[in-house]
Amino acid sequence: MQPTPIERVRFLKSLSWLTACLTIAVLLTGCGEATSGGGPSAFTPENLPASTGEEERARAIELLDKMQRTTFDSAFVQLQNYAFTRTVRTERRNGPAGPEAFRERTLSYTPDENTTFRVASIRADSSGSFDASVLGRFAPSSNPDGIPTNLATQAFPEDPPYLAERKREAFQYNVRSDTYEGVPVDVVIVQARNGESGPEQSARFAELTLHRDTHQLLAAHTVYTERTLLYAQDTVFRILLRPADGETWLPRETEFRALLDMILRDPLEIATQSTYSELTAS
Repeated sequence: MQPTPIERVRFLKSLSWLTACLTIAVLLTGCGEATSGGGPSAFTPENLPASTGEEERARAIELLDKMQRTTFDSAFVQLQNYAFTRTVRTERRNGPAGPEAFRERTLSYTPDENTTFRVASIRADSSGSFDASVLGRFAPSSNPDGIPTNLATQAFPEDPPYLAERKREAFQYNVRSDTYEGVPVDVVIVQARNGESGPEQSARFAELTLHRDTHQLLAAHTVYTERTLLYAQDTVFRILLRPADGETWLPRETEFRALLDMILRDPLEIATQSTYSELTAS
């Protein structure tokens, strides 16, 4: 099974040439440790809600306390019971100029008794080279057999800081009522504050869509940062579910973006998006 996007980012950090970078950094700063912290991210959405009163803040926190994750965490596992089509597009980006390279594939997945899936390629297209860059390690595997990577716990880990009571003062909480995939939902928006300990937080933004009746998490959009002496890393996860049979929800769309800015190298940005369609129970 191919490495997860987070594992690929960690691989980048451990490349051998980082040892040389560390030596240079220590000589320049006189510091023996590369400390880690958060900070603002260019990936944080614009036009976020303004700060509101304590009543809305309390309601948002109450909804987060009631949040259930069973539907969200099991969505990718449920895929093994369905035939489906998946389109995967991976881009190496260069700011507003657009992608420098991309690979796009459309694949059909059919459950198999002997293997996880029978996978067939329907369409493939590409432009530019991934292999000539470190970012090529983010490119889709040439052998995509098996269930797609479960991004649920990476997009929204079990213990993000804004759920911890002792760290709530670092975040602003907003909530709005909406409709998602035909069901009533509450959308909780969390953003790191400019004051207090907000600037230090690695969790910069979260938009969490909760079923109003069951409080099940149905969609998540999160932004994280990490700042050290050697590198700055920004990551975005976005997972949208869709209803299938009865109470079963399956992935509709996933997105992963990473921006890695390392000393002595140009910034590296990669984005991978998957869409799921033609879902049929096996």
